[in-house]
Amino acid sequence: MDTQTPGAPTMVDRLALYVGEAVDVSKGSLPDAIAQGVETFIESERVPAGTLIGTKSELVGAFSVAPSTLSEATQILVSRGRVRLRQGPRGGVIVADPQPVLRMAHSLVRLTEGGGDVADAAAVRDALESAVANDALKNRTGTDVAEMRRILELLDQAESFTESYRAILDLHGAIAEACANKFLKLVYLTALHTVQTRTQKVEEEVFGRDASYLRRRRKTIHRELVEAIADRDSEALERVLRRHSPYGGH
Repeated sequence: MDTQTPGAPTMVDRLALYVGEAVDVSKGSLPDAIAQGVETFIESERVPAGTLIGTKSELVGAFSVAPSTLSEATQILVSRGRVRLRQGPRGGVIVADPQPVLRMAHSLVRLTEGGGDVADAAAVRDALESAVANDALKNRTGTDVAEMRRILELLDQAESFTESYRAILDLHGAIAEACANKFLKLVYLTALHTVQTRTQKVEEEVFGRDASYLRRRRKTIHRELVEAIADRDSEALERVLRRHSPYGGH
């Protein structure tokens, strides 16, 4: 319960200050900025789970936004596990106790947005490659395999090293999506996303006259990787992972 000294700013007043500082539409949408401000408020003020931070009407007024904008912002916060909504006369936006996976996801997203080193992210991704592939082998569905094969076709059609590299990153993302281990999937996909968003171009010239050989090799290795997962053939998977490892996943 938020107790107030007479004349002191209410929780909604204090929250409005955090949101006002977060709002910069040049860096994203207004609902995103509001959600960021609310999250910063919850963390900085150490607002305990179960606390009512305001009714919807109070927050609309405090933030000077349309109800639809507040609704979008609260849905972002709900999806991140930071708040829950309570209906009724005493309802409003309540601080939630996020599940461990959601808390971890939020921390990793912030780390990524803060400019994490691509080389570090690539190292994490490579270190988890075998665990991800083996988890996917055990838990993949027919839909997962179909998506992997669809991306393989894009890899075959790639006309440049940059297109080929991006297709391979997408393929590894599809493999990770087949994992049942949520923590493993989360860490891997966060590292992969960092590499994807920070890598703009891959120069073919660095490989010189071996470029065409490398392109054929990468296609072969990744096709074998997918087929081993599709067939749930653990021995074949281990063989292809040994070939994939020095190859760097590229």
